[in-house]
Amino acid sequence: MDQPVHNSASQNSSSNFAFLQTCLLNAGVGREQIIDKTSSKYESLNYQWNTIHGLILPLAYLLVQRVQDVQAAIRCCETANVRPVARSGGHSFAKYGYGDSMSLVIDLQDLNQVEVDKESRTAWIDAGARVGRDRKSVV
Repeated sequence: MDQPVHNSASQNSSSNFAFLQTCLLNAGVGREQIIDKTSSKYESLNYQWNTIHGLILPLAYLLVQRVQDVQAAIRCCETANVRPVARSGGHSFAKYGYGDSMSLVIDLQDLNQVEVDKESRTAWIDAGARVGRDRKSVV
């Protein structure tokens, strides 16, 4: 099955965002979790130290707090014709975690639980866990 071609020049990003936002809100995602270009939080979330590939301005950011937020984001992105992009550590030199102008960046930083079973020597680490912040949990 062919994937739809996404050309940001031919897309009406404001209507895509409105549809995406409505879908997310209807799915139980909090309005404060959805950060678009008009939000004062957008610039700090979109900070890019590496400008080798230019400045990327994704459609919006979603600050997920639960697995259900991620599930809703994937469903809503498909419905709204927006590309979902997962960002966990924020460390991609090629800036894959920013997508493009028709992307929703799904920011996983608050999904950062670390659970260790010392007896079985097993650890469960959420996608948003970072070595610098969360390594004490596994050491």
